Amino acid sequence: STLLGARIVQSIIHLVSTSQVAVSLRFTAFAVQMVIGAYWSWALLR
Repeated sequence: STLLGARIVQSIIHLVSTSQVAVSLRFTAFAVQMVIGAYWSWALLR
């Protein structure tokens, strides 16, 4: 699933680098996870 993929990408980037670009990429992967979680919650509650 996309959520799992985003989580794996976030974890790999976290392990590989702490550069500013890596931090931005990690945040992007985290944001994708939050958007998917919000969508799933909305879909469950409607």
